[in-house]
Amino acid sequence: MPAANNILFIVDWRDAAQDDAEAQAQRRKKTSEEFYQLLKENAKDGFESRDIEPNVGCTFDEYVPEATNDSLCAVVSDIKLNKYKRMELYGILGIELAKRKYIHMTDKCSKCILSTDMYDIINCMKCTKVNNIKLYFEDVTKITGYSKDYINFFIHLGKLCKLYPKLLYATVSTNDLKKHMVHVVEKIKEDLDFWRIEQ
Repeated sequence: MPAANNILFIVDWRDAAQDDAEAQAQRRKKTSEEFYQLLKENAKDGFESRDIEPNVGCTFDEYVPEATNDSLCAVVSDIKLNKYKRMELYGILGIELAKRKYIHMTDKCSKCILSTDMYDIINCMKCTKVNNIKLYFEDVTKITGYSKDYINFFIHLGKLCKLYPKLLYATVSTNDLKKHMVHVVEKIKEDLDFWRIEQ
């Protein structure tokens, strides 16, 4: 009889844990959706007021990354000083970091030699292994003060800003954006017309 009670207890515990995990997943999804709606509304407001507010001119489109120590330091310094253009500056930092990683990857596999997409090349697993990317991250972390996770996040954000320029006009917490990035990217792909800007 005690053994049967133990089995029932274990089954009840597993059911409760499964229910708890499902509830947590639902809460995460709801929180991510709420954040995405905030991001979208924020980007809309920022885009509509871009000509009214001072210091919100878009330089991201014209920016040419130099990928030098000085250019990285300059962007990080600008981020600390300018609260109005932070998303744009994070995007610029992302393209600076991507270009620097691309330059670091001197040995490219046969597929990447033919590629013209810098982002495909810097994310190639073969090329990453051959080029000792650990040194790249150590070097860039010393210069910027950002961790490997944030460096990858900014590179991803820079690419997203190129593909979906209205993102540049949002002013949200980068910690929250990083936390909800997977959901945000999925939703942006569903709302392509909203995030693109017609020239």
